Amino acid sequence: MEKLFTIIVDYKGGTYISQYSASNIKSLKEKWIEEELPKLTALAGFNSYQVSNIKERMFNEEEIKYENLINVWNNDLGTISKYFFSMIIINTEKI
Repeated sequence: MEKLFTIIVDYKGGTYISQYSASNIKSLKEKWIEEELPKLTALAGFNSYQVSNIKERMFNEEEIKYENLINVWNNDLGTISKYFFSMIIINTEKI
């Protein structure tokens, strides 16, 4: 069964928010890379090395569940082109 996820990316002073339905976080990240990363690349001006680096880090870094919060994870990718890249993933309940 697919769940609705909200993804909040903080990068270079900007906040980028998107939502996708996926069965798990791995498939969510695949969708985000396919659909959202090209948009963010255009906005942030990532080069091909930075895009590859983001993709690699997304799958090599383990999400960290926030203590005392339900269905919220953080996936900090570290520094991309001198700026910190942070991703928060929220399993959002559909209303």
